[in-house]
Amino acid sequence: MEEGLIFVALLAVSLFSMAWIALLLYGLYRLGRWLGERHPSLRWPWLPTASICGIGLVSACGLMLLPLDRLTRFCFGLIVWVAVVHPLLVGYWFARSKFKQQNSRLLWKRTQQWLAEWENRRDSPR
Repeated sequence: MEEGLIFVALLAVSLFSMAWIALLLYGLYRLGRWLGERHPSLRWPWLPTASICGIGLVSACGLMLLPLDRLTRFCFGLIVWVAVVHPLLVGYWFARSKFKQQNSRLLWKRTQQWLAEWENRRDSPR
């Protein structure tokens, strides 16, 4: 009887923690999209990517203080680094590609308008 209660309690705790982790990952994704929408054109396009990787590295360095062997600390650090960097970069590059698509559509639309105006001016008698 007691083992069943412990199992149910552990199951509830794991479900609760997974929900919080999912919420954290979604928040990181939305943060990446927000960053991608705020910086449409940069002089150095690799700078936000390097900054996001640096943020992930800083968050993973805290795990290096755990009293575990090197391989375990490295694996935990790598997992945390990927868990932080991946949603941020996916959101960032999604927003950047969306911005580029909108720009190319707008350029195409303006080009078509300009060509239509030019053809109308050329065909009209002076």
